[in-house]
Amino acid sequence: MPANGPASSRTDTLATGIDVTGKRLSVRDAEGRTEELPYDALIVGTGAVSIRPPIEGLSGPDALGPGDGVHLVHSMGDTFGIMQSLAARRPKSAVVIGADYIGLEMAEALTTGGLQVTQIEALPEVLPTVDPELGALVHAELEAHGVEVITSTQVFAITRDSAGDALHVWATGPDGCSPPGLRRWPRPWPVRTDGRASPPSGCE
Repeated sequence: MPANGPASSRTDTLATGIDVTGKRLSVRDAEGRTEELPYDALIVGTGAVSIRPPIEGLSGPDALGPGDGVHLVHSMGDTFGIMQSLAARRPKSAVVIGADYIGLEMAEALTTGGLQVTQIEALPEVLPTVDPELGALVHAELEAHGVEVITSTQVFAITRDSAGDALHVWATGPDGCSPPGLRRWPRPWPVRTDGRASPPSGCE
């Protein structure tokens, strides 16, 4: 962008190299033409690729997906898929895993749509990238609008009820117990000599 000049935009153009010392950016357009662009300051804003969290049930040949009511949200297209799933399945409740910006937007949208929403965050507070005081205010606002917020809780599996379409979220809190209302999974718990899982002391 020229100093004190108008901004310009180039689409279908790939940045191929950066000359930091010379302050020049190498680019290639859709027709293969190359060019070097001078700059005073360079901002790299390429966006990000969403990760698939290490939660059982989200990968492998039997992975749950949109057809089962399980959605990974990153783009507007993902949002449209959720709306279609809601219209087809007509659920009464939803679990949102993660309480970052996108997770909070989903909790708001689902609550506005009349669903009972539970939001689970692995870290101690919602919006973990901001100051804890601000996160606490957002936490309180979510609860004031009927969202059940569960923090310091790690989701490690999602399963589908073999008898129907219900989904089960398996999670453990910091004490090794599952929060009330969430399904428990035997593996985080000690195993007794009879082979049955036993909850930690204090878990119901």
